[in-house]
Amino acid sequence: MEKKELYLIDGYALIYRAYFALMKNPLTNGAGQPTGAFYGFAGYMLRLLESYGCPYLAVVMDSPRPTFRHLMYDKYKANREAMPEELRSQIPIIRSFIDACNIPTIIQEGLEADDLMASLALSAVDSGFDVFLVTRDKDLMQLVGPHVTMLAPESGGTLLPMNAAHVKNKMGVEPQRIGDYLALIGDSSDNIPGIPGVGPKTAIKILEQIDSVDALLADASSITNPKLREKIEENRDLLLLSRQLVTLKTDVPIVYTLDELARKEANCEECEKILREMECTSLLKSPLLARRAGAQNSADIVVVDDDEKLDMLTRLLFEKSGPERPCSILSLCDPAASIRSRRIGIAIAMDEKSGFYIPLCHESERNLASDKAATLLGRLFCSPNNGIRLIGHDLKQELHCSLEPGASRLGPAFDCMVADYLIDPGRRDHSLPTLISQWLGNRCESVESLPGSGKERCSVQSVPAQKAAPVLGSLACTMITLERKLRSMLHERRVLDLFDTIEMPLVSVLAGLERQGVKIDCDFLDKLSIEYRERLGLIAAECYALASEEFNINSPKQIGEVLFDRLGLPAPKKTKTGAHATGIEVLEKLAEKYPIARRILDYRELQKLLSTYIDALPAQIDPASGRVHTCFNQTVTATGRLSSTDPNLQNIPVRTDDGKRIRNAFIADEGNVLISADYSQIELRILAHLSGDPLLVQAFLEERDIHTQTASAVYGIFPEMVTPEMRRAAKTINFGLIYGMGPIKLARQINVSFTEARRFMEVYFRQFPTIKNYMDSSVESARRLGYAQTLLGRRRYLPDINADNRIIREAAERIAVNTPVQGSAADIIKIAMIDIDRSMPQLFPRVKMVLQVHDELVFELPATDADQFCGWVVERMSRAQSLSVPMRVDAKIGRNWNEAH
Repeated sequence: MEKKELYLIDGYALIYRAYFALMKNPLTNGAGQPTGAFYGFAGYMLRLLESYGCPYLAVVMDSPRPTFRHLMYDKYKANREAMPEELRSQIPIIRSFIDACNIPTIIQEGLEADDLMASLALSAVDSGFDVFLVTRDKDLMQLVGPHVTMLAPESGGTLLPMNAAHVKNKMGVEPQRIGDYLALIGDSSDNIPGIPGVGPKTAIKILEQIDSVDALLADASSITNPKLREKIEENRDLLLLSRQLVTLKTDVPIVYTLDELARKEANCEECEKILREMECTSLLKSPLLARRAGAQNSADIVVVDDDEKLDMLTRLLFEKSGPERPCSILSLCDPAASIRSRRIGIAIAMDEKSGFYIPLCHESERNLASDKAATLLGRLFCSPNNGIRLIGHDLKQELHCSLEPGASRLGPAFDCMVADYLIDPGRRDHSLPTLISQWLGNRCESVESLPGSGKERCSVQSVPAQKAAPVLGSLACTMITLERKLRSMLHERRVLDLFDTIEMPLVSVLAGLERQGVKIDCDFLDKLSIEYRERLGLIAAECYALASEEFNINSPKQIGEVLFDRLGLPAPKKTKTGAHATGIEVLEKLAEKYPIARRILDYRELQKLLSTYIDALPAQIDPASGRVHTCFNQTVTATGRLSSTDPNLQNIPVRTDDGKRIRNAFIADEGNVLISADYSQIELRILAHLSGDPLLVQAFLEERDIHTQTASAVYGIFPEMVTPEMRRAAKTINFGLIYGMGPIKLARQINVSFTEARRFMEVYFRQFPTIKNYMDSSVESARRLGYAQTLLGRRRYLPDINADNRIIREAAERIAVNTPVQGSAADIIKIAMIDIDRSMPQLFPRVKMVLQVHDELVFELPATDADQFCGWVVERMSRAQSLSVPMRVDAKIGRNWNEAH
């Protein structure tokens, strides 16, 4: 029998929460439609349905017309701004999604959602239901009781259950007294006045002395404080009005019966269509949208667990002649992403209808002998002359699993993950199920789901081969079709050549780079840890002295209380939780005048270095190699740059002495040295090439100090007269303009007034008008095409470039200017890496590439080869791309990374 549980969703409250949660990083689809509110709302809805089942439910929304409260008080909600256009455009789509989920939407003219929910909730409780209110609305807390629970949306999409005890703990009063409490303090969000000067603490004290606001209105003599009693009596009319405004109507006749709110099966096809149109493909993974079992596995999969089947597979793979034949592979690995991954099994397919699965390390199974599998996979992965075009998803990881002889680089290959990234680098999710859903409109079970989840999760090798085979085999078959679709899209967007000549060759380079790793000096880090901890103690002591008390310097809450409540420093606006903001921007502004803020910043920087690198790196050393093996991510950044994780070696600070010292821990083996080869000012050189600015080009052709030349031009003085401060200001704007720096940020960075910073920029663009023309033309081109592109044709789509919202539009304009510069720099170092990786083994077989960080490559090699290799690598990197100005590479030798940098 169905549970008698009714779930009432406060529609607009949830929509607004989703919208504001993503305001700083607004989402849009390829058509330019804002999607953030839809994404957040749909996510909450699906998680609610998954977690609670919701046997009866409805979405309740406010009437678009004025309600009885507006007639009672013309200033009711008068302080609210009009709905932003970016949100308004998403409301019809959200309504369509609710309809596709077959959830009733309740709207009644002249009534607010609160009143509808209150009436429905009490009626349902009278009929024996338990009611769940999906909202954080304070007014609705009045309803919480034995049979009414609030499910409060939290960040991250979770729903926090709140009973009467939770309400009392949060608000200070019981649910039945929330109405009285709100009448006393008012509600700024609804413009309810309350009693002027009565805040939460005073209201709670009042409610300790009276039974209700109605009793207070009848007789205020029970209030012992004479001034407070006088204030209440003076504002009796406001209190009466506020009490009426916060009182929920509980007798509204609802057009739906409870039976009509029983949950119905969603229209999965329509839900999926809307999610795909809004490009919220991660939500397609919801179990609620999964098709019936067996719909995905139409392919015939053979388990290859003996010699006879292996011989058959080998003949099918290698004994045909003719043009390149597609062959897709997909592995079940443990762990899933590591240079030490062990392949548990592998699926292979040559067409969409049939495939093979080779069990290798399944527990309690008949597995194929490892030596025979190694021979087959070695041929499959590496031989460029076997007539096979390998298709996979994350082929870099496949190479890590492949310890077969020669399996260090790929022959002709197609990586679906890399292809999708190149087609749309702004997409966050390039997982295989998402690609299959996005490009083919199909749903599929993921490899990651095979071990199960939660308490039922088993080890990967415990997954039966008979369970893994149909899942991996079907995915391998589907990749044959997916490859054709993605190749067509690469061609359509004119990035197929970039994919074939840069992105795919880079896969093997990155696999080798990760497998090589870099050596760490643990003894040095141990000493550094002791030193930094001592310094942290001294800084903390200084902060305590400046505050005249001890406090938890790692607690933002306590920092806020000390700085703003006790020391009285000028405070910014509080966060949504009511706490003081103590982020880096707040503290940096305060640090200009208050030493305690500067020392807290120093403490945080040192603490971050300690926890992120000094103490963390030794634990990340691979016991087998004695080295740290970071993961280089090829499909993460929208700019085309590589990023690194586990550990992130690209974020080690280089501008502070403390950050630089950490690089001393990256060392070479005994008898070896490190060489760092770094492109010098490559982004400014690319800007000179793209803009054609004569002063900039000439400065680089003559290898003059570009920042001194810029300062000379802007200040109107001879280069010899430029001071270090002038050069620093010029350097800041030289690099800042590439990233769209405005006068506010420039003023802060070079410590001048806003007016002076704006004048500086105006003079700069008068001296370099060609650069201003380039920036303007880049924005106009992006407006016309919908994307910005690099010298080599890498595209970054900018759906917000024509947005009505100025902040969103200007952010897209900055990307339009920056992408050709930063993206081209990313392309150039990738070209250099590929060229060096191909040529180095023959010329310098003992040299290994160990790191890539932005515009820098780091190599480890015998000291005897250092001078010769240094000259060679500078020459190779310098000619990676032809520009109208020379590309300069600085290379240095050292025993550790800091010495070589």
